[in-house]
Amino acid sequence: MQQKKTRNLLTPQRIYTAKEVAQYEYCPLVWWHEQYDPAVHADNDALFAQMVEIEQEYGSLAPEMPDYQVIEQILVRRGAFYEDGRRSKQLPEMEADEELDEEYTEAVDNHPKVRRLLGLAVLALGTGVVLVGFSILTMILK
Repeated sequence: MQQKKTRNLLTPQRIYTAKEVAQYEYCPLVWWHEQYDPAVHADNDALFAQMVEIEQEYGSLAPEMPDYQVIEQILVRRGAFYEDGRRSKQLPEMEADEELDEEYTEAVDNHPKVRRLLGLAVLALGTGVVLVGFSILTMILK
């Protein structure tokens, strides 16, 4: 009995931070994976490779798979998606995509249906403001 007590005193116990407790409360499964899953210690390229394997295996259902979600969250927290986007924008092929985006924006701006929709939105907003003004006015006059 005495020996068990001294053994417990000698072994260091892990102290959890409030942030870890909150993460556990939010989603115990993600917390467990972040603590004990070897994917946490893997590099970004290996994690991206695992995501591709899961996508090939499950197709469009891949984002619903728990392993895929955990890997995705790890990469999001590391900012890996942002880094890849920044790297790819430095490639010359991306300039063509940016030009296409600009052409698309110009086409949408000049399209008569978009102008009509914008006019209707402004008209609806104006009508709403006028109706609110009338209701306030009737409350004041009563």
